[in-house]
Amino acid sequence: MTILLAPDKFKGSLDSFELCRAMAEGIRQANDAINIISLPLADGGDGFAKVMGHYLHTTTIKVSTTNANDRLIEGSFEWSAQSQTAIIELATASGISQLENGERNPLKTSTYGTGLLMKAAIENGAKKIIVGIGGSATNDGGTGILSALGYRFMDEKGMELAPCGASLQHIKTIKAPDKVIDTTFIIACDVANSLLGANGAAYVYAAQKGASEAAIILLEKGMLQYAMLLEKTIGILIREIPGMGAAGGTCASLMLLPAITLQKGMDIVFEYSDFHHQLLKADCVFTGEGTFDKQTLNGKVVYAVASAAKALNIPAIAICGKVDADLDVIKQCGLSYITSISNEQMSIEESMTRAFELVRDAAAKAPKPPCPPKGSSTEYDH
Repeated sequence: MTILLAPDKFKGSLDSFELCRAMAEGIRQANDAINIISLPLADGGDGFAKVMGHYLHTTTIKVSTTNANDRLIEGSFEWSAQSQTAIIELATASGISQLENGERNPLKTSTYGTGLLMKAAIENGAKKIIVGIGGSATNDGGTGILSALGYRFMDEKGMELAPCGASLQHIKTIKAPDKVIDTTFIIACDVANSLLGANGAAYVYAAQKGASEAAIILLEKGMLQYAMLLEKTIGILIREIPGMGAAGGTCASLMLLPAITLQKGMDIVFEYSDFHHQLLKADCVFTGEGTFDKQTLNGKVVYAVASAAKALNIPAIAICGKVDADLDVIKQCGLSYITSISNEQMSIEESMTRAFELVRDAAAKAPKPPCPPKGSSTEYDH
């Protein structure tokens, strides 16, 4: 009997590697004869670089860079010398978690520090750069990244502008660097938000990054003007491309690069972890995430794992920090069984502190093959 462990992180508590260990300990407590395959997973957000580094057998390269408010910090990227590939998380330099609440202002924040990480990777010999863009503190349309890579953004008087959200409405000319960037970029983008409008970068995400209602209006106006300039420059209607609104419109400017593709972070991790091949070996799959809710159905790790398992008639079991969804959502996800490590008698703080132990115990108690039988109805253990 073989069980595949394929969880995402419990954000702020356990990463996917620790979740695999906790699940494995619990399963072996119940039956030490079970064969276990551990595949820690991630989407394009927190933990993406570590997980990708695990499968690419990378080394960590430390780099001096800046945070979203242009303060010097130490950043890093994962480096595979064999494949000449760098893995970068935008949140490492340009993440909202790097800033205090009072420092958050997407009119001023910039992705410049992420661009410095990319520049360092290119100077290190990178032929391919894979970037996870979750967790940004910015709404600069990606101008900060390109500024670090040698692009210049000019106003109507030919004066160079700082790469930030407030500058977008004033950009009239984009000057590319003399040397062509011949690196291939793959952007791990997990949302389908458009660049503009009610579902766009400013109106959906800017408030949580510190923008006032007035600032959101300015950011939307600036992004519209900048998008029209980009479309005229590139000859592509970027406003119609799903995902352009992710990370404060970061992908918009990146479309100026000669070789760039957007992929779901989950699909990239599936590819490098050999998930689909490993799934064929499994009699059952254990997955999990910090909070299971309606958003899980929007392509998150648990949904992707459970859907793949269901297609092969393999039972999928989820152990989550919290379950905030009804049975209809759980059934749509394709799970055979789901449980939460938290309950009404336990505070969030306690469940996070004791997460490893609670996941281990939940894994020990969870049904193992042949129960739940393939094709059985979904169970939710409160």
